[in-house]
Amino acid sequence: MTTYTPHEAVVAMERGLRQLLEVVYTADASLGPGWHQTMTTKQIDGRASKARERYVLRSISQGMEPGFTSVLDFVELSALVEFLRNRWDLLEDVLGPEPEMGPLLDRAVAWRHDAMHGRALPASARDMLSGIAVEIQNRIGRFMNERDAAGLFYPALTAAGDSTNRQASAEQIAQNPAVIVFSTPRLVRVGDSVELSATASDPQGRDLEWIASPSYGSFDFCEPGVSPGVLRTPSGVGVVYPFGFVDGLRSRNATIHLYGRAVGSDHYQEAGLAHDVRVSFAFHVLPGEAPRPAGH
Repeated sequence: MTTYTPHEAVVAMERGLRQLLEVVYTADASLGPGWHQTMTTKQIDGRASKARERYVLRSISQGMEPGFTSVLDFVELSALVEFLRNRWDLLEDVLGPEPEMGPLLDRAVAWRHDAMHGRALPASARDMLSGIAVEIQNRIGRFMNERDAAGLFYPALTAAGDSTNRQASAEQIAQNPAVIVFSTPRLVRVGDSVELSATASDPQGRDLEWIASPSYGSFDFCEPGVSPGVLRTPSGVGVVYPFGFVDGLRSRNATIHLYGRAVGSDHYQEAGLAHDVRVSFAFHVLPGEAPRPAGH
């Protein structure tokens, strides 16, 4: 049987309930994509915004890319339960009757502060909190599986290439729709810029965010003023990512990785380069004053 620590139990419940609310309320004609704005309060969004700011600052201080997140990704359990109770009629088939599940959620809310700040809970409370989280995850999991019987969750590449005329073949993509590698180096020189391109389709219809990063040992090739940081595209829409090569070489060989991942709370707590798809481009970098060999 799955068991959670108190901290893990709260995180699991919050992630699961956010996903459930977003799916069910967005699909309802009376609520739609703006449901969060109609239900939230200044106090709820204020707390969530401050948590989001702390996350961004912490990520930057650790050299990580925070990526795109929404205020909803940081709304706490107590507010999520308020959102549930606003339209429990839409969620009863998933969570069960409110008189049965509501008191369990209230108990979890009461323990959240201690759980998230490392304060010890009695053994009975730890077991109950874990059990509530497992039950909620199971119910949401069954609902999501029935909604998407194929069980597809991660984006897949449908195209990849760059401005040096490299293009992924249909066979390459079919063999591994998550990773494409262009291993034969292209010659570039300091001062050159290239355009890296990729397209990925997400089975859940989520937007994707993209960032390019050099391999270890070639970070000097990435010029912050040229590379635009994180770019965002809708599912199925290609990204064109400009990347500049600068002076200060540590190696003439550089592999640039274009990372893509679905936007949402499933990734925001992971490492800066956590990704769903990757395209790698090998380059051989010549000094700026050296002429490019004929034919390249």
